[in-house]
Amino acid sequence: MDGGQAGQARVVGWANKTEEKETGERFEVSQVKDKFGTLRFYGNHHTDAIDGRFEQAAVEALHTCETCGWEGRQREPGGANACDEHAQDLG
Repeated sequence: MDGGQAGQARVVGWANKTEEKETGERFEVSQVKDKFGTLRFYGNHHTDAIDGRFEQAAVEALHTCETCGWEGRQREPGGANACDEHAQDLG
Protein backbone atom coordinates (compact mmCIF):
# COMPACT_ATOMS: atom_id res chain seq x y z
CA MET A 1 0.00 0.00 0.00
CA ASP A 2 1.53 3.35 -1.00
CA GLY A 3 1.31 6.61 0.95
CA GLY A 4 -1.82 7.83 -0.82
CA GLN A 5 -3.67 4.56 -0.36
CA ALA A 6 -2.83 4.47 3.36
CA GLY A 7 -4.32 7.93 3.82
CA GLN A 8 -7.45 6.92 1.94
CA ALA A 9 -7.84 3.80 4.06
CA ARG A 10 -7.60 5.86 7.29
CA VAL A 11 -10.29 8.28 6.14
CA VAL A 12 -12.65 5.54 4.93
CA GLY A 13 -12.19 3.63 8.21
CA TRP A 14 -13.00 6.78 10.18
CA ALA A 15 -16.12 7.38 8.05
CA ASN A 16 -17.31 3.82 8.68
CA LYS A 17 -16.99 4.20 12.46
CA THR A 18 -18.63 7.63 12.46
CA GLU A 19 -21.57 6.59 10.29
CA GLU A 20 -22.26 3.43 12.30
CA LYS A 21 -22.17 5.39 15.55
CA GLU A 22 -24.44 8.18 14.27
CA THR A 23 -26.96 6.23 12.18
CA GLY A 24 -26.38 2.52 12.76
CA GLU A 25 -25.60 2.13 9.05
CA ARG A 26 -22.27 1.41 7.44
CA PHE A 27 -20.74 4.02 5.18
CA GLU A 28 -19.77 2.67 1.77
CA VAL A 29 -17.34 4.46 -0.50
CA SER A 30 -18.31 4.14 -4.13
CA GLN A 31 -15.30 6.05 -5.51
CA VAL A 32 -12.10 7.74 -4.41
CA LYS A 33 -10.58 10.01 -7.02
CA ASP A 34 -7.13 11.55 -6.94
CA LYS A 35 -7.48 14.68 -9.02
CA PHE A 36 -5.07 17.60 -9.19
CA GLY A 37 -3.22 16.33 -6.11
CA THR A 38 -6.28 16.18 -3.88
CA LEU A 39 -8.71 13.42 -2.98
CA ARG A 40 -12.42 13.27 -3.71
CA PHE A 41 -14.58 10.75 -1.85
CA TYR A 42 -17.99 9.58 -3.03
CA GLY A 43 -20.25 7.40 -0.90
CA ASN A 44 -23.74 6.37 0.07
CA HIS A 45 -24.34 8.73 3.05
CA HIS A 46 -23.45 12.32 3.72
CA THR A 47 -23.37 13.90 7.13
CA ASP A 48 -21.72 17.17 8.11
CA ALA A 49 -19.07 15.24 10.05
CA ILE A 50 -18.21 12.95 7.15
CA ASP A 51 -18.22 15.72 4.55
CA GLY A 52 -16.00 17.84 6.83
CA ARG A 53 -13.53 15.00 7.28
CA PHE A 54 -13.41 14.39 3.54
CA GLU A 55 -12.64 18.09 2.97
CA GLN A 56 -9.89 17.88 5.60
CA ALA A 57 -8.45 14.76 3.90
CA ALA A 58 -8.34 16.60 0.56
CA VAL A 59 -6.26 19.37 2.14
CA GLU A 60 -4.00 16.86 3.92
CA ALA A 61 -3.41 15.05 0.62
CA LEU A 62 -1.82 18.20 -0.79
CA HIS A 63 0.87 17.94 1.92
CA THR A 64 1.47 14.18 1.76
CA CYS A 65 3.87 12.23 -0.44
CA GLU A 66 1.87 9.87 -2.64
CA THR A 67 4.69 7.32 -2.54
CA CYS A 68 5.63 7.03 1.14
CA GLY A 69 2.97 8.97 3.09
CA TRP A 70 5.47 11.34 4.72
CA GLU A 71 5.20 15.11 4.52
CA GLY A 72 5.38 16.36 0.96
CA ARG A 73 4.03 19.03 -1.33
CA GLN A 74 2.58 19.43 -4.78
CA ARG A 75 5.53 19.69 -7.16
CA GLU A 76 3.74 21.48 -9.99
CA PRO A 77 0.17 22.78 -10.38
CA GLY A 78 -2.14 19.80 -10.72
CA GLY A 79 0.78 17.41 -10.47
CA ALA A 80 1.91 14.72 -8.07
CA ASN A 81 2.57 15.34 -4.38
CA ALA A 82 5.96 14.13 -3.21
CA CYS A 83 8.52 14.46 -0.45
CA ASP A 84 11.99 15.72 -1.39
CA GLU A 85 13.30 12.16 -1.77
CA HIS A 86 10.54 10.94 -4.08
CA ALA A 87 10.34 14.20 -6.06
CA GLN A 88 13.52 13.04 -7.81
CA ASP A 89 11.58 10.02 -9.12
CA LEU A 90 9.03 12.28 -10.84
CA GLY A 91 11.72 13.75 -13.08
